[in-house]
Amino acid sequence: MVTNRDILQYPNEILTTAITDNVNIPLDESDKKICLDIYKYLKVAKNPKLSRMMNISSNAVGLAANQIGKKKRIFGTNFDGKIFIMVNPKIIEHSKKKTLTENGEGCLSVNFGNLNVNVPRYKNITIGSYIYDIDTNDCTYMEMKLSNLNSTIFQQELDHLNGKLIID
Repeated sequence: MVTNRDILQYPNEILTTAITDNVNIPLDESDKKICLDIYKYLKVAKNPKLSRMMNISSNAVGLAANQIGKKKRIFGTNFDGKIFIMVNPKIIEHSKKKTLTENGEGCLSVNFGNLNVNVPRYKNITIGSYIYDIDTNDCTYMEMKLSNLNSTIFQQELDHLNGKLIID
């Protein structure tokens, strides 16, 4: 299982290299394992007691495959308590208006103490992604509208896949 020790730290070059190749659908077994590892990390992160025991950040709301050394266009998000594993995610459209997260954004791969950075993000976005279902092992393409914090979470994880960090 992935723990904080497995998360790559800046300036590891995998974190600053854009992943340009889409993942093949249907997923192969190695890609399914990446999805499962990300899902488990985010699931444990939702439980403060368990996350302390297992060395997992309890405030994690997203994790990209390249943060754990995998050069794949896959990431996981926790939107309002529900975990989504996204494969080949993209922004289809976005608002003109940008916003900042109230207390700034943190990043598991930029561990300079408790660094929080204000990053202007689109307030509202429409995204498209294959969503991996852990229970059925299926990937289904979905489009969804995201706003505010969920929009920010998605954009930060997408930035990871594009080789960009909150300090850039």
